[in-house]
Amino acid sequence: MANNEKDVEVLKTVVGKLDQSIERIAETSGQISQLLAVHERRLDDQEKKDDVLEADIKVVHKRITDTTAEIIKELHTVAERLGDEGMAQHKDLGNQIDKVGDRVGNLEKWKWYIVGALMAVAFLTQSPMMQKLSEMIMK
Repeated sequence: MANNEKDVEVLKTVVGKLDQSIERIAETSGQISQLLAVHERRLDDQEKKDDVLEADIKVVHKRITDTTAEIIKELHTVAERLGDEGMAQHKDLGNQIDKVGDRVGNLEKWKWYIVGALMAVAFLTQSPMMQKLSEMIMK
């Protein structure tokens, strides 16, 4: 029986060690559960922050898109206005050039009238001074 008592003592020691191991496993399991809870809370917080950031990014993107559309619209308006003003200036310059051309044409007519009159006077008078004057004008 001594053998049986010895076996019982060994079993008691083994069972005691198993109980200690189970307690340590339970403690470790509890600590792991706490760590998992902390990490889960952090993940939830991070997901909330990500959602807020995503919403903010959407707002900024919409503002950029809207502002870009407004700028492009304004640029088109300015381009049209400048085009209209440019056409008006072009037409005005064309009219002014026509007026100057008419004045130059009138001056040329008067020049030829005067040259013709001088030639007629030179021809009629046959004066050498008038002939030199008419030669200078004709050059």
